[in-house]
Amino acid sequence: MNSNSGRAAFFAVVTVITLLSGTFAWQNARPPPLPAGFVVGSGRLESVEIDITTRTAGRVKEILVRGGERVEPGQIVARMDTQALEFELQQLQTRVKQASNPVALGIAVAQQKPESRIGALAVLAQRRPLKAAAMPPIETAQAPAPELPPVARSSESPATDPESSIDAAIAAAEKIRADIDDATLRTPRGGRVQSGSTEPGELLPAGGKLLTIVDPADVVMTFFLPEGSAGKVAIGSEVRLVLDAVPQYVIPARVASVEGSAQFKVAETSVQRQRLAFRSKAQIDPVLLRKYREQLKAGLPGVAYVRLESAAQWPEYLQLKLPQ
Repeated sequence: MNSNSGRAAFFAVVTVITLLSGTFAWQNARPPPLPAGFVVGSGRLESVEIDITTRTAGRVKEILVRGGERVEPGQIVARMDTQALEFELQQLQTRVKQASNPVALGIAVAQQKPESRIGALAVLAQRRPLKAAAMPPIETAQAPAPELPPVARSSESPATDPESSIDAAIAAAEKIRADIDDATLRTPRGGRVQSGSTEPGELLPAGGKLLTIVDPADVVMTFFLPEGSAGKVAIGSEVRLVLDAVPQYVIPARVASVEGSAQFKVAETSVQRQRLAFRSKAQIDPVLLRKYREQLKAGLPGVAYVRLESAAQWPEYLQLKLPQ
């Protein structure tokens, strides 16, 4: 046997030993089969996410929080630029003030058609008494009419009474005030800020997203069950979670929901057929979430073991075990 043949034989033996060792280690590491009355599904942890969005289109003025920072309910997290809104509000307020002037109302009445003056005079009569010198003669057609405030010169219809124009301007001003208030963005609940791509100075459309708040106190595991098992799972059934990152721990949970329709199909190559998979969610005890919220992070993959029968006994490797 030459040296090349001997070297090849040596490496072949080493390869076989390595494969056998790996197979033995994998068989010892994997959990034993589940007893009857249980079903298993793979998934990952998910947190409730709240998007902070704009109510109206505008430019981002400032963002007051950073990614990873914790926020409290009602905390201001961003502000939109309101300069244009404030200018428009000031114009409306000026129009309302001018149109509310009795002299301006009297001029507006004088300019209206005879058939529309009755309603306008009734509006005028409800306001404070006018001095004789302040009220121009209504029937005078030869004298040029003074310049009217914009609200009195409504372009919608010649018969529009001044009171309607004032009410419309007041309503428009109230809407702008609401838009200015909405330009200060607050988070509706506490949580942790996810990094956003929006920067101050950017223009956003109505409903544009600035930030996302993740609530670490509301974590579920979303996992998938085969068609044959999903129909047997009851809401509230006991679940044990084992996360890939910390397989030495077993976390208690309860089934929160099972989708009524299949989400996708999983190919079973062994029998060459398709099996439907149903999305399910397991809710972790809120007390545990508050205690271990830094460890139970969204995105961690794991396995959910669901007990189908209340009389079934959990195997030894699925006994509850939490970090101290």
